[in-house]
Amino acid sequence: MFLACYTGAFDAKDDCLAEQMLRQPQGPVAMVAASRVSMPYAMTVLATGLMDQCFRKRCPTLGEALLNAKRQMVEEPDAEDPRRAMLDSIAKAISPAPKKLAAELAEHLLLFNLIGDPLLRLRYPQSVALEVPATTVAGGPLTVSGTCRLDGRATVELVVR
Repeated sequence: MFLACYTGAFDAKDDCLAEQMLRQPQGPVAMVAASRVSMPYAMTVLATGLMDQCFRKRCPTLGEALLNAKRQMVEEPDAEDPRRAMLDSIAKAISPAPKKLAAELAEHLLLFNLIGDPLLRLRYPQSVALEVPATTVAGGPLTVSGTCRLDGRATVELVVR
């Protein structure tokens, strides 16, 4: 996803950045990009909505995730969502046109386009069942074991908070 102006201007005379990247060997398989000037508030609302659709709701396809994120942009914000409340508060405080924020969101529905296959299936990480001892000695060995549906190697990072 490009959060920048004109990166998805597919109607321009020359190929836009998104089109150029899609044609590169080992490049991305799809791009979400703006076809014109895009504003920070609307881009942030769309990006957080897309992350919500992918990582919380786990939409099966990229097209469905983007469609739902766009719908979420213009719906009445969820009163239980502190991220959206914070974004809206900041935007109202710093925007030169705070009364036009809803219009900005509506305009950005049309500015951001998926360049790629909307039926692209999204792959999500599989869960891993880990077995870890309840206690350990500082500086001593710690054995962690687990099972996963996938074969291969894994890196385990131990973080103390």
